[in-house]
Amino acid sequence: MLRAIFVAGWLPVMPVPFADREQMMRAARDVRRNHNFCPETVIGDVAWALRRHVDAADFERVLERLPEAARAFRQVPGAAGGR
Repeated sequence: MLRAIFVAGWLPVMPVPFADREQMMRAARDVRRNHNFCPETVIGDVAWALRRHVDAADFERVLERLPEAARAFRQVPGAAGGR
């Protein structure tokens, strides 16, 4: 299921700089500006939910291959592997 959501049909292109958490939060809230109910914690909430449904060791192994900004985006304070 995760593969279908995140990478099925994905055609990688040249990497772009990873936005900071504030920029990503603005982007999440702009998806449906007039009726968006995502809380200020939505990025951490999604990261936490993702961590609950994947193997922690495998997830950490994959995160180690990502640039620091991408790893930080998926960190959840207090979670295994989180900061």
